[in-house]
Amino acid sequence: MKRIPFILAAILIVSALPISMVQAQTPDSTVWLLNTTVWGMPTNTANLAADSATLGPAANWILASYNTNGRRCNLGAAGWPASETDTAADRYEQFETAPKAGKSFTVTYINLNYGGAGSTNAMKSNLYYSVDGWKTRKLANTDSSLLHPNSTMATYYKALNVVVAAGAKFSLRIYPYWVSATAGSNSKYLVLNDVAIGGTTKSSTDVRPEQSGVPGHFEVYQNYPNPFNPATMISYSLPGDQFVTVKVFNLVGQEVAAVYSGRVSAGYHQVQFDASHLASGIYLYRVQAGSSVDMKRMTLVK
Repeated sequence: MKRIPFILAAILIVSALPISMVQAQTPDSTVWLLNTTVWGMPTNTANLAADSATLGPAANWILASYNTNGRRCNLGAAGWPASETDTAADRYEQFETAPKAGKSFTVTYINLNYGGAGSTNAMKSNLYYSVDGWKTRKLANTDSSLLHPNSTMATYYKALNVVVAAGAKFSLRIYPYWVSATAGSNSKYLVLNDVAIGGTTKSSTDVRPEQSGVPGHFEVYQNYPNPFNPATMISYSLPGDQFVTVKVFNLVGQEVAAVYSGRVSAGYHQVQFDASHLASGIYLYRVQAGSSVDMKRMTLVK
């Protein structure tokens, strides 16, 4: 395993532990009711704000006519590709919700009623979500792709524990695809009846600056929430485009997670760190942007 310099780890170890106060959590959710004549208009509880459902930019990827099961999407006159084996990067339906100012949001579940139409049970989809504007993403249905039943509806529920910090959004994308030994046809539809994203909100103590404009210098902010279980957000600012790595170390200097690696534009950024695989304790996270490096400490409590 990789190690950080011991003297740097020692300096961070002896600094004072953060003091955390227990904050009241409020159940909140956003629901998109798609079985009406108005598609994609969300309803929220008090502490969330959501966007209307949108479609990815794929050519011929269109909203088709409403029927009694819900709203339908297909590939228009072009039809679905024959023998498709995976999702297309630009063909999806997207649903976004975010905590209102002064709040953070922990997503504890997603739920949707889904089906197919005009097919022979060969319509599938994968669900991905992101909290950093699709710099990174995670697959929700890790067990298997959702199989869309023909002309009927099924329910999918997934328990999550995803932290959405103040100023961030939780974005869900449903990527459909058609798997068949025969040629595609425009009679294949993805059908959605409703989509829900739910969890709890609480007052945010996140002290990151407003995420607008170009920062004057490189800076790494304290992760939020902290202490955390099992996920937290690591935020940083860049005055110019840089290749960025985000890594996590234990207190003896061993690298325990490579969180992110890639080129990042100037601005304020954040990445989620999921510590489900780690034991409770104090960890160090390091953000390196070009020749600039900064480290901070965080506490995992399970």
